[in-house]
Amino acid sequence: PSQDTARSPSRAWAGDSGASVLAMGLFEVVFPSGLPDARWTQGFALAQVTALLSASSAVASTALVERGANLPAWQSFFIYVLLAAFYVPAEWRARARDRDRRARAEAFASDATSGEIDDGSTGGAGRSGSPFDPWRRWEDTPATRSTARYAALALIDTQANYLIVKAFQYTSLTSVTLLDCAAIPFSMALSRAALGGVYSRRHVLGGATSVLGLAILVLTDAYVRGANDAGSNPALGDFIVLLAAFGYASSNVLQEAALLDGASAVEVLAHVGGFGAVFSGIQCLALELDSLARLNATAGAAGIAELAT
Repeated sequence: PSQDTARSPSRAWAGDSGASVLAMGLFEVVFPSGLPDARWTQGFALAQVTALLSASSAVASTALVERGANLPAWQSFFIYVLLAAFYVPAEWRARARDRDRRARAEAFASDATSGEIDDGSTGGAGRSGSPFDPWRRWEDTPATRSTARYAALALIDTQANYLIVKAFQYTSLTSVTLLDCAAIPFSMALSRAALGGVYSRRHVLGGATSVLGLAILVLTDAYVRGANDAGSNPALGDFIVLLAAFGYASSNVLQEAALLDGASAVEVLAHVGGFGAVFSGIQCLALELDSLARLNATAGAAGIAELAT
C-alpha cells in the first residue's frame, strides 16, 4: 500500500502532464497567434446563433412539408423584407452622413482656393477634378458595387434560398443540412477563380474531404428511396440542394468582391435586402399566391407559425 501511495502521485502527474501537452498542442493548432480577441469571440458567438436560426428554419420547413404545404418563396420573402426594413434606412443614414462630410470637406477646400479664378475650362466647380467631386465619385465606383451587380447578387441569393427550401419537399432534413455545406468547397473554388484567393494545403485537404463525404451522401440517398425518412425523391432533392449551395457560394463571392472594393456590410445587406424583397415578392405572386391562400386549410395555425419561423 505504501508503494502504491508513493507511486500514485507520479502517475497522476504524468497523466496530467500528457493531457496538458495535448491540450496545449491543440490550442496552438487552433489559435496559432495566441488567445482570440474580443472580435473573434463575438464572431464565433454570432456564427453559433446563425447556425441555431438556420437549424430552426430547416426544421420548420420540414414540418411545413409534412403538413402538405411548401412555400419556399414566401419563407425567403419574409427574410428579405426584414433585411430591407433594417438595413435600407441604415444605408440611407450612412449616405447622408457621407454627403455631409464630403460637403464640409469640399467647402473647406473651396475656401482654401478661393483666390483662384475658374476660366470655365474644367466645366465648373462640379467637374474640377477635386477628390470630393460627386461626378468623379460616381465614375470611380467599382463595377462590383454597381446597381446591376447588386441586383444580380440579390437574384442569385433569392434563388438559392428558394431552392434550399424547395428541396425539403423531396429529400430528408439531414441530407439538406449536410449537402448545404457544399457551399464551402464551391466558395473556395469560385474565390480562387474570381478573386485569386489563396488556400493552404490544409484548406484544400479539408475541401476535398468534404466533397468526398458529400458524394457518399448523394450515393447513399440514391439507394434509400422508399425509406420513411428519405423523402419522395432523394436524388432530385440532393441535386436541388447542390444547386442551392452553388448559388450560395456565388452570392458569397460577389459579396466578398464588393467588400474588398470598399463597400460596407450595411451597404451590401441593404442592397441584398431591398432587391431580394422585390425579386422574392414577384416570385411569391407568380408561383405561390394560391398556396398561401390554402395554408390555413392545409396546415392550420401551426403551419402559419412554422411559415413565420
